[in-house]
Amino acid sequence: MTDNIEKNTRNMLAIKHDIIKIIIENETDNKITPEETENFIFFINVMLKRNKSKNSIEGRISGLQALIKQCYYDKFKEIDGNYTKNN
Repeated sequence: MTDNIEKNTRNMLAIKHDIIKIIIENETDNKITPEETENFIFFINVMLKRNKSKNSIEGRISGLQALIKQCYYDKFKEIDGNYTKNN
């Protein structure tokens, strides 16, 4: 149980990091330095640390993860690849 919580926490942090990084790099047309990107990610994490609502970044990512998992396992795997890029 603890291993799953740790894994989920690590996954959430990695996903959150990547999303923030992609968004800020797109917003600045990649004119932001890697150091400034990391500093901004740290800033966002500090600013939003106490937000426990469903609308928090973590809540929204969790919802997106659940939706993607559901689509993958309940729908995509069920149709057995009929909707592939090559078909």
